[in-house]
Amino acid sequence: MQQLLLTCAILFTLLLGGILIDRLYAWFRNRHPELAPFRDNENGCSCCAGRDSCKERNNCC
Repeated sequence: MQQLLLTCAILFTLLLGGILIDRLYAWFRNRHPELAPFRDNENGCSCCAGRDSCKERNNCC
């Protein structure tokens, strides 16, 4: 039972950590727009590393 609770606590902590990192990234992106280009969370690939499979190649870097 302790192992189950520990596993749940670890997964919950990882989930919250991921959310925190995403919010910190959004805060940094909004605070420092001069350091662009930033990853767009809404559409496209992060930096067009997969240009061959990218549907919106016109918007690539």
